[in-house]
Amino acid sequence: MRYCFRTLKEDTDINEALQKLKGKARAEFIRNALRTYIQTQNIAAELAEIKETIQEIKDILQQKNPRTQDFLVQPESKNDSEPLGEELFNNIINQFLNM
Repeated sequence: MRYCFRTLKEDTDINEALQKLKGKARAEFIRNALRTYIQTQNIAAELAEIKETIQEIKDILQQKNPRTQDFLVQPESKNDSEPLGEELFNNIINQFLNM
């Protein structure tokens, strides 16, 4: 199958990265970037499931022994405004662009 897309004016970082590549190298780069994006989304979904399971375990422990609350307090995240999956994806793409 063949796909095509256009970048936007504000996609300067994407344009710079793609202009450095030619032909098959550009196509391979885009394919790998998309594959990495898909894998990142899968990892984010798995992490969400793990977080949910951990919360369920904490709830069960809390019900069993209310004194465990002190041990179950989660440390605050450095950046709660950005979802972990999106942060991970951005880091991976930046690594690709800096190759």
